[in-house]
Amino acid sequence: MARPANRHEPMIHTLLEVYLDLALRDSIHSLNLRHLAEKADVAYSTVHYYFGPPNNIVDEALDYVAENAQSFMRAAMESALWDSNKSLVSTYVSANFSWLKQHQSHAAFWLYCIHLGAGRSQYHERVNQRFFDGQKRILEILKLEKQRKAGLDMSSRDLTSISRSLHALLLGSMTQASLDSAKKIESYRAEVEKHFERYLSSFMR
Repeated sequence: MARPANRHEPMIHTLLEVYLDLALRDSIHSLNLRHLAEKADVAYSTVHYYFGPPNNIVDEALDYVAENAQSFMRAAMESALWDSNKSLVSTYVSANFSWLKQHQSHAAFWLYCIHLGAGRSQYHERVNQRFFDGQKRILEILKLEKQRKAGLDMSSRDLTSISRSLHALLLGSMTQASLDSAKKIESYRAEVEKHFERYLSSFMR
C-alpha cells in the first residue's frame, strides 16, 4: 500500500518533476514507472512506496500541477491587486502564458488531462473540478475589474457568460501555443489580451 502523499516532501517533488518531464515526451498511459525510478535514480520500491499503483501518480501529478499553477498565478496577481493602474485581466492572461513558458512539462500535462477529462474517463471528475476552478478565477477577476472601473456596466449574468467565453479562449490559445513548433507564445498572449480587453470595453458606458 502506498503511503499518503505529501507533495511538499522533497522526494515526492523530485519524482513528480521527473514524471512530468517524461510525460512531456511519452504518453502518460505508456509511461513505465520503472523507467521513472531509473531516471530519478531511486529504487522502484521507492516509487511504489510513495505512489502505489501507476494510476495514483497521475492523480498526484494532476493535483501537484494545479497547486503549483495556482501559486504561480497568486504571486503574479498580487502586485496588480495593489496597483489600480494595472489591468487585472491583462495581468492574469500574461501570468498564464508566463506559466506555460516557464513550466512547459506542467502545462503540457495539464492540457492533456483536460483532453482526457472531456471524455468518460477516470479523470473526468477531477479535471472537471480543476477546469471550473479556472473559470471561477476569471469570474472573480471580472468582478474586481468591475469594481475598479467606474464605467464598466455588467450584470451577474454578463459576468458569468463572459468568464466562460474568456476561459475557453484562454485554454484554446494556450493549447495552440503549446503545440506551436515556433513557440510564438508572446503572440498568442497578446492576441488573448486584446480579446479580453475588447470584451470589457464593449461594456463601458
